[in-house]
Amino acid sequence: MKQKPKKDRYLKPCPFCGNAFPVIRPSAVCVSLSIIKIYCPTCDTYFMLGSHGGNEYSEEKTVAAWNRRAEKEEN
Repeated sequence: MKQKPKKDRYLKPCPFCGNAFPVIRPSAVCVSLSIIKIYCPTCDTYFMLGSHGGNEYSEEKTVAAWNRRAEKEEN
């Protein structure tokens, strides 16, 4: 049975090339700095938020920032 992705983990397509399958890549730079990266293998784009200490930028916040798009202007 196919599982649906969690709503907070759903990634919109890459805003630069339109690739529908960007990837979440967590990484730890050091003990006090953690970074969640979103990577598009098609156009080799990385998107990341980082924080010192308290890990303020969780995966959910990074995904929400990636998924945020500018409002379309009406003519």
